[in-house]
Amino acid sequence: MANIAIPQPVPLGLTGATAATRYVGATTSGAPASGTFAVGDFVVDQSGQVFVCTVAGTPGTWTPSYLDALRQAMQALGAKSWNADPRNNPGGTAGPTTQHTVSAIAPTWAGETYTGVAVNVISAGSGFNKIQVALYSYSGATQHAVSTDQKALFGGTGWIQVPFASTFTPTTSGGRYIGLYFDASTVPTLRRFDASIVANKIGSGQTLQLDVNSGSSIAATLTPTDGQTNSIFQACLY
Repeated sequence: MANIAIPQPVPLGLTGATAATRYVGATTSGAPASGTFAVGDFVVDQSGQVFVCTVAGTPGTWTPSYLDALRQAMQALGAKSWNADPRNNPGGTAGPTTQHTVSAIAPTWAGETYTGVAVNVISAGSGFNKIQVALYSYSGATQHAVSTDQKALFGGTGWIQVPFASTFTPTTSGGRYIGLYFDASTVPTLRRFDASIVANKIGSGQTLQLDVNSGSSIAATLTPTDGQTNSIFQACLY
């Protein structure tokens, strides 16, 4: 019996999506290491990752898809939840003023244990008196977990992991607030997102960030209704 040739699926090429693309097969793990490929070719490996050829060649240059790259970056941090894409840095660089708490909301899942917060620092501060993190309920009324003074971890740049004094394992899933308190003569600058980025990440009426005076320590409660949506810092729970 003769073999039956199965035709290669042809993309629809609808208006606005006319660039060349081909599904060229699968690999056991990772991008192809041999063969000749064109820009727009993509493969799926046996772990479920998708790789796209961005520079033609043998085997060409391959880039993991957006979600795979995000997952890999977060896994490198040991993250279990995050509020922003750590690969992109589209936002401003304004930091909170001294003795302020800043907050951002992130998803949490029932049964998952959270041990701390990681933040993306792009300009080191100085003269630290106290730095704390905490995790709050969506209403802001309950503090689930809080760290001791962790100023010794700061002074550099990049992702900084700040542990809670005790872990937190929620019994219900949902958004919760990450709080970060600074008392310093020069507060570290956090990587943030501008309003156009934030608008694509939240629904109408949601609050992702707030900035409130809280005295000499991180606040016991937060007031989410005071939030702003034009200055969201990158953070994740691990």
